[in-house]
Amino acid sequence: MLRVASDIAPVRLAAGVGIVGTCARTRELINVPDCYADARFDPSVDRKSGYRTRCLLALPLVDHQGALVGVMQVLNKRRASSSPPTKRLAACSPRSAR
Repeated sequence: MLRVASDIAPVRLAAGVGIVGTCARTRELINVPDCYADARFDPSVDRKSGYRTRCLLALPLVDHQGALVGVMQVLNKRRASSSPPTKRLAACSPRSAR
């Protein structure tokens, strides 16, 4: 079942901060199986929210002209990171289209 966190306020970070910032800067899909073991991970949002991010998939969102419009994150996947849904999301990455 897909659960969307609709009751959480948007989180905005400076460009280049954390894994999301790296994804925005490089425009590459980033799959992190253990966030706290990754030096790019910024745990400040976890501390503020009380949420515990274990793993994440960050995907750059680009428009039809190639301009970055945002970064989508999928958090705390329950299964291994190489499952078909992860591969389908990776296929949406602008890097994979090249």
